Amino acid sequence: MRLKTPLIFLRTLMLIGMIMVYLPFVWVSAKNEDVIVVDGLWIDPLSETAEKCITAGLPELLMPGEARQISAMAAYYSRGPRPTTDELNQANEYLQRVDAYIQAGDWPKAFLEVRDALAISPNHLALLSRAAMLSLQMRQLDRADLYFERFLEQRPNDVHHIAGRVGALLGLARLKEAEEWIERGLKLDPGSLVLRFHQLCIHLIREVPLDDRGFWSRRPLEDLYRLSILLTDQRRELERMLGPKDFRELTVRVLGPVLSTQPAETRAALEKILQLRQNGQFKEARMAIEAFLRLGANNYGIRSAFADLLIREGWSAEGLRLWKALVEENKDWPQAWLSYGHQLLRNQQTTEAVAALREGLRLAPDEAVLRFVLACALARSGQIEEAQNLFGQLVLSHPMSVRAWMESDPMLERALRSVPQAPNYLRAMNIPPESE
Repeated sequence: MRLKTPLIFLRTLMLIGMIMVYLPFVWVSAKNEDVIVVDGLWIDPLSETAEKCITAGLPELLMPGEARQISAMAAYYSRGPRPTTDELNQANEYLQRVDAYIQAGDWPKAFLEVRDALAISPNHLALLSRAAMLSLQMRQLDRADLYFERFLEQRPNDVHHIAGRVGALLGLARLKEAEEWIERGLKLDPGSLVLRFHQLCIHLIREVPLDDRGFWSRRPLEDLYRLSILLTDQRRELERMLGPKDFRELTVRVLGPVLSTQPAETRAALEKILQLRQNGQFKEARMAIEAFLRLGANNYGIRSAFADLLIREGWSAEGLRLWKALVEENKDWPQAWLSYGHQLLRNQQTTEAVAALREGLRLAPDEAVLRFVLACALARSGQIEEAQNLFGQLVLSHPMSVRAWMESDPMLERALRSVPQAPNYLRAMNIPPESE
């Protein structure tokens, strides 16, 4: 999850029927893993709520819920009698058929299945979520709001479903209620890309001054790509609502003056860069990013990706110099210190890594991921007692997160396993020590 920043929302009757322009929810079912793609983010709405942590620009440390969570099929019930085991099994059979129809793009049949399933198990969260999203897709906004309301009665702090309900409320021109839900959602996740995008659109329409350039200029490469998709796929509707001038302002604000000149070409280039990087073609990805840099692109996501690719190619000294420059420009941002510290640690500059991570932790003392990476850096630098104190606290308070972070990077796993108390930490995370 990302660092939080405040927001708001509002609009006129022009929003009626246009909310799906801004909140594309696509259900995907693959390899028995049920997730939602919300604005390009993979989310499992039924997972245990994960603690907020910094991840932007550090994909290796993504929380499971942000990367690709396996959907929990358990249901939570807030009213009425629990269904019997047979009823629950039958509802889950319906759920499989729902997902098959969704995967095929047959929204009406999917909704009929989910409606019948809810008659059997009316409080099943997975079913309520699908019913809400399908209704939103089909522009049945009153119905969507009802299902979102029922879902949120049981999971009131689910930001992604809060955003969905906001979409339905705005489409219904119930602006006061929408504002209340937006305020609530942003308190939970001020860095929500979807809510921030909505807020920006509304403020452009209403000509409300908004000082959020820092938020947009610090988006990671993946977010820039998601935004380019949104701007190109929904350009006609956005221009209709905002007008050409404000649409241009929207594009410049979220992508920056260079990337915004040709959104479609930018989208294709970013997709290519991400694919090359995923395939391990680091030189080719770096050369593709250089084209943006030559044009004057100054986005954090572009520059940090370039620095990371230099290091992956073996140009560590140059890459770390670029990281240091980024940190100097973003001294007040814990994410920059986390990313820089992680890169230093990967390059075995443990003393510098400890210093960078301590500075990040000074700015964000409650961020568990910062404390974890700092503990790893301390372990690698020989400061075992302090490292074990941090590891011990984190394993007790965030065992699943620690396991995910540890397993995301072999270097971090080696650091944790190197301390004397490692077997106890591993047992606490249900990982048998190698000696057992």
